[in-house]
Amino acid sequence: MFKTVILDDDPFAREMLSDLLAKHSDRYVVTAFFDSVKSAVKSLPGLAPDLVFLDMELTDGKGFDILEKLGNIHFEVIVTTMHDSYMLQAIKHSALDYLLKPMNSNDLDEALN
Repeated sequence: MFKTVILDDDPFAREMLSDLLAKHSDRYVVTAFFDSVKSAVKSLPGLAPDLVFLDMELTDGKGFDILEKLGNIHFEVIVTTMHDSYMLQAIKHSALDYLLKPMNSNDLDEALN
């Protein structure tokens, strides 16, 4: 079982991704949702997730701000965004994959496999 966290400031996007994950497999359990850099930085270390879906445009900064503030992370990251301009930064932050919104189940399946 993979403890999964979704970071996105759009409630609809969070729900959609959570539903897609539930349909994909019962191996991915969403343990938390965050919509801001501040809340994620405060809580992520204590949650010890295996996988984080990271939106780029959050209420108080960019998704990469979280990774930079946490420093040494011990989870995989899949970037989820409506913008293709963050791809190079995603590579530099060793993101597992990069999903453009709106994502579909095929895109998610490929990223998780």
